[in-house]
Formats: sequence, C-alpha cells, structure tokens
Amino acid sequence: MAGSRRPDHLRARDRGAAATERAARRRAAVAPHFGPYYAWYVGQCAAWPGPAPDRYLGPWRRAARPGGLVVGMRYDPVADYAGVARFARLIDGGLLTVTDGRGHLSLGQSDCARLAVSAYLVTARRPADAIACTADRQPF
Repeated sequence: MAGSRRPDHLRARDRGAAATERAARRRAAVAPHFGPYYAWYVGQCAAWPGPAPDRYLGPWRRAARPGGLVVGMRYDPVADYAGVARFARLIDGGLLTVTDGRGHLSLGQSDCARLAVSAYLVTARRPADAIACTADRQPF
C-alpha cells in the first residue's frame, strides 16, 4: 500500500511475516516489553476489509470545539508518555490529562482522571488547563 497512512507494523503485515518481524524489532527499541507483542497483535487488523471510502483523512489541525482531551499514564508500557504528549500537541486545542502512575488506561486507576473525562463527556467542556492526576494505588 504505497503512500498508505497505516502505521508501519500494519503495512508490514501486508508484506508478510518477515516484514512484520522487522516492525516488531523497531517497536522493541521503543517499548521493549510490549513493542514486539503489539506489532504482531495489532497486525490482525490488517485483515480488515480495507479503508472506508468515507474515512476522515484530515486536516488534523482543524479547530475542534470544545477541543480534544487526551488521557495518558506517565509510565504506560504501551502508549509512552512522550508519544501521548506529542499527540495532544498535534490536536488543535488538545489538552493532556496525565496520571502519574504505572500501567495502561488511567480511567480505572485514578478517580481524578475518571472525573475529568466524565465531566468532559457530559458537559462538552474541557478543563481550562492540563490536569495532573495521581494513581489511587501504586503497584509497588
């Protein structure tokens, strides 16, 4: 799929197992514990019947109201903090809510994050400033 916007690990699946293995090694450099697993796991999506003709292709800098709320964990083994923060900056009006904790998915680990997301979804208003939450429990 030349010129595809699909991530490299999905394009790799289109080209076969050897290409997927190379994508898994690249992801291992970024996320050693989950990178290879994720490259193979998400590759299942490559069998999806193809792009929808009405899919949104951008522009990604379109002003959104009330603006996007991006939620992440500080020590997420799947979606690293730097990537989540970069994603929040890419969205016009993006605002980052980060939980200082470990694991994936902060909503089940922080009442602060859960309340911020709930308020955003119910009122369609996002907080004025980025929110720093703490995890309700730490694993260690």
